[in-house]
Amino acid sequence: MIYNVQQSPAEEKKQKEEKKRYLLRKLSFRPTVEELKEKKIIRFNDYIEVTQAHDYDRRADKPWTRLTPKDKAAIRKELNEFKSSEMAVHEDSRHLTRNNKKNFVNFAVIEGVRQEDDDDDDDDDDDDDDDDDDGEEV
Repeated sequence: MIYNVQQSPAEEKKQKEEKKRYLLRKLSFRPTVEELKEKKIIRFNDYIEVTQAHDYDRRADKPWTRLTPKDKAAIRKELNEFKSSEMAVHEDSRHLTRNNKKNFVNFAVIEGVRQEDDDDDDDDDDDDDDDDDDGEEV
C-alpha cells in the first residue's frame, strides 16, 4: 500500500531541485566509445563492404491517397460501429467516450455528408412526431 505523505511546499521544491540536479548530472556524463565496447553495447567491424545500388524511387506506395469519399465514409462507419459495440472500455472511463450507453448518438456518414440518426426524429423540423411541417400536432 502506498501512503501519500503531505509535504510542505518548501520540502517539495527542495526534493524537485535535488531530482533535477541528479538527472542533469547523470545526463551530462556520457560513456566513452571504449566503455561502450567493453560493455558490448557497440561493436565495429574491421572491414567495410561497399556495393553498387540501383537508383530507384524508394518512397512507399500510399494507397490511402486513392480512397474515394465513399470509401472513407465506409471505413469511418465500420470503425465507429466497432468502437461502439466491440471495443472494450473500462466502466470508470465509459463517461469519457462518445459511445457511452447514456449519451450515444449514431452518426451515419453517407457519401461524405454527415447526417445525425435519431430514432424520434421525423425530419419535418416542427418538434412533433408527425410527418407534416405545420408546427402543430395532429
